[in-house]
Amino acid sequence: MKKTLNMKLKRVCCLSLFGSLLLIPVSIHAAQETSVTVKVNGYAIVMHEAPAYIDTDSNLTYVPLRFVSEALGAEVGWVANDQPITATIDEPEHNEVKVLLNSKKVEKNGKVSTIEGAPVLQNGRTMVPLRVISEGLGAEVKWVPGSNGENNVVEINTPWETPIPPGTVEGDTTVWKPTEEQKVYGNQIFKPLTWDNETRTLSFSIPKMPGKNPLVGIQYGNKKEKIVLGKVYTFKNLPDEFKLDITIFADETYTETVDEYTIFSYSLAKKHGWADGVPSTDIVVKDQYKNNVSLNAVYKALGISK
Repeated sequence: MKKTLNMKLKRVCCLSLFGSLLLIPVSIHAAQETSVTVKVNGYAIVMHEAPAYIDTDSNLTYVPLRFVSEALGAEVGWVANDQPITATIDEPEHNEVKVLLNSKKVEKNGKVSTIEGAPVLQNGRTMVPLRVISEGLGAEVKWVPGSNGENNVVEINTPWETPIPPGTVEGDTTVWKPTEEQKVYGNQIFKPLTWDNETRTLSFSIPKMPGKNPLVGIQYGNKKEKIVLGKVYTFKNLPDEFKLDITIFADETYTETVDEYTIFSYSLAKKHGWADGVPSTDIVVKDQYKNNVSLNAVYKALGISK
């Protein structure tokens, strides 16, 4: 009898506990743990506190709130769950984004609009829609799908400087695989070409090529200059944005291109989204096949020692 009574009491207690759990507000969010890599200005961001994920309802990528301050370099203000979360950037212009947990309303610079997915609590972490925050602050966001739904990448490029992720060495992750033709003309172009980031000095000499007709020009600031073949050039104190265009034509008719390169300053390449994986101390080389790599990667591929 006593054993039966104890069993009944345990059952009542369990039911009471289950009932009380039903009354506790729990943030449940349908999410798909899909492979998502988030890159900010070329750096892959490791999110230790919670991984990025794709929400199956809104199809938005969610990241921890801390990502906004640590990776994007924004100032974040937040007091409590029932208060707005504010993210602010002041460069190159002031942008302020306000969102609220479980609300699809977003406020950017005082203007309110509706978004597809609301910020939520996920496993005790505040998760926010990456695109909503990033684009609201003035960044560009690009989705690069992987194969079979895996290895997806979200690329974020900002017009402001962002922190280098902790533990990251600012190294070169670009690799160039030149064709046989590129090896021939690339060696002639890049062997005499050097870049000094400290003095912002670009030195080069484009040789005359028997049977071919190279056409070369440099643009920096508001200046454009045609380059004379065989002459040594040294441009010092170059501005943040410059480019050197090199096109090698088959003959003087300028109709058939044999090889082609555009050499960009890091800032100009970054503006166009071509600086991924290139250290900010290097310059970017774009070949005729639209490969964007560092000058250092070109040196390595051609076996040029500097």
